[in-house]
Amino acid sequence: MVALALVGALGAEVRADDECKALDMREPKDADFEKCLKKRPLLEVGLIGSLTLGGVDGFQPSLYGVADIPLTRPVYLSVRTRLGGDWQELDLLAGYVLGYQYGAGNYSFISQSNTYHSPSAYGYSYTTTTRASTSYVVQRSAWVLMAGVKGTRRGTPEGTMDAPELDKFKTLQFGIARHYANHGGLHTRIELIAMKRGEKWGGAVRWFNAIVGMEVGIQPMLDVSSDGTEYDMSVFYWNFIELGRFWDI
Repeated sequence: MVALALVGALGAEVRADDECKALDMREPKDADFEKCLKKRPLLEVGLIGSLTLGGVDGFQPSLYGVADIPLTRPVYLSVRTRLGGDWQELDLLAGYVLGYQYGAGNYSFISQSNTYHSPSAYGYSYTTTTRASTSYVVQRSAWVLMAGVKGTRRGTPEGTMDAPELDKFKTLQFGIARHYANHGGLHTRIELIAMKRGEKWGGAVRWFNAIVGMEVGIQPMLDVSSDGTEYDMSVFYWNFIELGRFWDI
């Protein structure tokens, strides 16, 4: 919880008030809000670097790209790709916006810090300070019902003559997401996703706050034995460090 609070505060960096004049207007219109934060941007894009524990390689770095396309509410499309050394994947997702809000309002977040004191007869001690802050911002938020497919490519294992394993969108995905953004530069997304390939089930929890994120899940995927027989398997993975940026275009 401490980590979530700290990165929440980190992602809540608010710009100068004079960059959003709509907040000082008595009756602002959507066009005034749009100068601070777009109601429906052409794209919401993200570029993220990850370190993964688990998965098919045990440990690997990867680069993750996201392009969300809010075509026309309530339709939502998303294309996502992850590029690793011997592992690549492509997600194609469509969504239906269940609920949506846009306009000026209060955004609250909690930050926490520790102050360490010099040694004493009782050893080290520290004081924990918790701060609750509220900012008046232009913001938008949406609940999105999502469904789609995942394609994966696993490279040739080192020291073998095996061919790369290509799984052409046989993994199904569906779930729900909450996406939030405000004019201070904060983009927060929380996604709960179920996955299914053949008889194997899996799932993932994805979280990102515009700067820092994390993902943990169990992914069903294709595996090929030495005699060429194909079968389904499941692998656990944890993207324990994700650093990047989300922004509107």
